[in-house]
Amino acid sequence: MKPFRFLSLLLTVMICLTVTHCAPVSSLRKTPGSASDDTITAGEALLTPAQQYAGEVLSYMMRVVLGDAGAPEMRQAWKTRGMDAKLELGYITEMMNATERGKFSVMVFDPNILGLSEVLYHYDKNLNQFKGKYIFDSIYPSVELIALRLLLLQKRSRGEKIRMKALIQRESILLNPAIQATEADLRATNLNPREMKLLKEVFESDPMLFRYLRHPFLLRALYNAGFIESDEWVEQARQEVDYQQYKCRHPKKSYGMAAVKIAVLPSLIADFEPGIAHRELNRYGFKPEDTYIQATAGLEKAILAATQGLVKKNLNRGPVNGSRADTRQWESVWRKIAGEQIAFFHQNQRPFVILPDNADRTIRHICPEADFYIIILGKNVYQSIDFDAKKDIYPAVNRLYLDFLDVKYSQISEEVDQISRFIVSKLKIPEN
Repeated sequence: MKPFRFLSLLLTVMICLTVTHCAPVSSLRKTPGSASDDTITAGEALLTPAQQYAGEVLSYMMRVVLGDAGAPEMRQAWKTRGMDAKLELGYITEMMNATERGKFSVMVFDPNILGLSEVLYHYDKNLNQFKGKYIFDSIYPSVELIALRLLLLQKRSRGEKIRMKALIQRESILLNPAIQATEADLRATNLNPREMKLLKEVFESDPMLFRYLRHPFLLRALYNAGFIESDEWVEQARQEVDYQQYKCRHPKKSYGMAAVKIAVLPSLIADFEPGIAHRELNRYGFKPEDTYIQATAGLEKAILAATQGLVKKNLNRGPVNGSRADTRQWESVWRKIAGEQIAFFHQNQRPFVILPDNADRTIRHICPEADFYIIILGKNVYQSIDFDAKKDIYPAVNRLYLDFLDVKYSQISEEVDQISRFIVSKLKIPEN
């Protein structure tokens, strides 16, 4: 191993130990019994918490830019744009550094994904075109990501799939320009010489992308979209795509078994600080920003106020459960209701990727006991998601998606009203 590479790896491990939890994505560990197991090691696959979450975000971003998710009207353009582009990193770099016309010969101008892009670059600036070299980010992704997109599109257009396990096992070939792929390597990975050359250029330019290829979320996305073949290693990784280790925190107050439980979950949001610069980082390696804590606390307060108003209004209309509310007893009644029958679960330990097509499974992993879920999306991220009001949001299902800025600036009166009405429908009003 070269001295520089050894020192780089050692530094990564030391940083991870400092953070207390640089969770290597479990599917990136060795696959027992595989040929060339020694090339698939946990040490080479270590990701910081920020990179691990960036991989989760990237898995959705790739679905969008490959035409398999996102705004329906943009999908065909994403599926075809750049189909005839040369698979040469130098050419792609030239296009991305050229005029807007040049950029849009290899990618699509899609303002719907700007909010999503900001989230991705927040957790890994190396995935941005400027790679964190400036105080601001480009609105475009890295040249290497564009190159991977073009390769995958052209591969799928010919009905071909990459053999991912074989590709990962050839790390030394892909990361070392001095080692050339043989015909046997090409057959094993199902790549042609031009595709193998592009991958070598990409990974030599950005070795971290090679680690991202082992991320379970990304592997599942590529498999489901038909870009990679199935094998026992890919299947193992796909089975590990869940959030069961990140359970909701129970509220500090006591509440009854029959309480209406509301979960507040962050998804695709940049309002968490990762890294080792903050001593306040939790065991997952993140710290929610004060603005997020304040905004979600304000959301809870607004929901309780709206619920209180509805309960009082219903009580004052006449008999409820055979009794009439006495004005003098009202405060006592409400304190009992709010204290025993309504509970908020805030999972603010780290952000997630919760989308309409994975929400059912994901929210049960994170907070299975909740009756209603409020999913807080990053600024304008909702524009990159295709919602079907008839099946994806309340009242069709027990969840709503809110834009963080709308929550922050209290521009959610309609949604608060919906949530409070749901709560009231489940309450058992004490008899007087």
